[in-house]
Amino acid sequence: SEELAERIEKLGVSGISQIVFVIGGSLGLSAQVMKRADFAPLLCDLCTLYFADGEGRGLQASRRPVVYYQKQNPRALLLELSKGPQPYDEVPGLAAVMPVGSLSDADILGLALSGRTVLVNFAPAFLEAGQGMDGQQERLFVYAMTNTLCENQTIGSAAYFVSGAVPEGFSGEIYWGGEFYPLK
Repeated sequence: SEELAERIEKLGVSGISQIVFVIGGSLGLSAQVMKRADFAPLLCDLCTLYFADGEGRGLQASRRPVVYYQKQNPRALLLELSKGPQPYDEVPGLAAVMPVGSLSDADILGLALSGRTVLVNFAPAFLEAGQGMDGQQERLFVYAMTNTLCENQTIGSAAYFVSGAVPEGFSGEIYWGGEFYPLK
């Protein structure tokens, strides 16, 4: 129609260089138009994260909606954990195990699976996340990461490194060398 042609011309003048036409039938969109990949960012599943209980004495599992293909992704899970508890988590009243936002994507240098052990290599900035932690806080921190990662059926334990070396820890009460197994 002339109205459509006029509108398209105005869009072109305003800087829009691409227009997509979606043709639907009387029953909606055709199967060729509707593909799962087109909607992937909108499809969610629940991942399990571990946070400190309200008193800081133990860990509590809570499920959180995430994009479905990140449910078992160790990097994505660690980043979700670093966000701390959120209002949309399944269990309210939990506490963060590390300073909120203290872990960024750039702080996770690498991940590898050796047998059933996930090897996590952090950047030196990771050490800032645990500064000032006492023994109990450090214990909750390391086991929250371990329990969260071990929710993946292929992972049975976790080992942590900073720039390829075993970190010294934060409180002096936790030895970070070797493997950590989930505490549930």
